[in-house]
Amino acid sequence: MLAYAAEMPSVAQKIRAIRLARQMNQTEFGELLGVTQASVSRWEKGSMPDPPLVARLAEMAGEDVRQFLGSESDVSFVQAPNRYLVKGTVAAGVWVEAYEWPEEQWEPYSGGDHISLDAGRRFGLRVEGESMNMVYPHGTVLDCLSTLDGAIARSGQRVVVVRKRADDTLEATVKEYLVEPDGREWLLPRSTNPAFQAPFSMDEPGEGVVDVQIIGVVVGSYRPE
Repeated sequence: MLAYAAEMPSVAQKIRAIRLARQMNQTEFGELLGVTQASVSRWEKGSMPDPPLVARLAEMAGEDVRQFLGSESDVSFVQAPNRYLVKGTVAAGVWVEAYEWPEEQWEPYSGGDHISLDAGRRFGLRVEGESMNMVYPHGTVLDCLSTLDGAIARSGQRVVVVRKRADDTLEATVKEYLVEPDGREWLLPRSTNPAFQAPFSMDEPGEGVVDVQIIGVVVGSYRPE
């Protein structure tokens, strides 16, 4: 257990003490936890980490969660499920107009605990249609990690892709990402329906398409009962 000053330290002070005990700067500590330096800086100024990270920090401090939080927050903050949000729907394997539901319609989901990252970097999407039904049947909720915050898509992963047309229309889909040895990038549907089995080249986006961008990597999925 870390040694603190005589007065009851705040969570922010405890986080700083953990970092200094490991002789790390904020960037190094953030990399250890899978977050950015800016996140560590916010914590040390009083912002509360996301629940999975609170539990991990408490373990580093040699305390249980209740001890670590002290009087700053009830332990139910860490134990509460549904910390992430389903923000819209996406067609798996085919392109449909991209949109997000209004914020008041966002739905909570628990997400996997195999990745410890800021909640703001994760988002959920509900799959519609059968064009990726070999892996994601209609109604599946995808747990996604935003690539706009530094996540990198690797060949073989499933990704959320948005393409922009010349008229500024945005279309989104979920496909499997494949990079060939020569560097060519492909998006592959995984469907039992022959109508949805054609691959899509990111290098040749097609007529009227001005940009194709991977905005998320699928890190988990589940089917609500």
